Amino acid sequence: MILVGEMRDRWCAAWRRRRRPVISNGDGRAVAVEVLLATHPIRNHIRHEKLQNIISEITLGKRQGMVSLEDSLARLVKQGMISVEDARVRSARPDELESLLRG
Repeated sequence: MILVGEMRDRWCAAWRRRRRPVISNGDGRAVAVEVLLATHPIRNHIRHEKLQNIISEITLGKRQGMVSLEDSLARLVKQGMISVEDARVRSARPDELESLLRG
């Protein structure tokens, strides 16, 4: 996906504000990732600045390999790499995180 100029800058700034992927667990660091593939719907949402729709597309794109930050945080908690509290602090959607941890 190619973003140019101001559009790219706005996209990057907005996405960075809600992403804090590196977590220190006291003994080291754990990295929570979010995988976003440049599908046609994702590109369209970015082009039209509908960033709020991207999370839904990530959820729909799990079969294609997309991973939400909440999925990644829940996996790290279940593996014992980070605490539930650390995951909650970094999650942009704590309700979704709680649901994943229960399930």
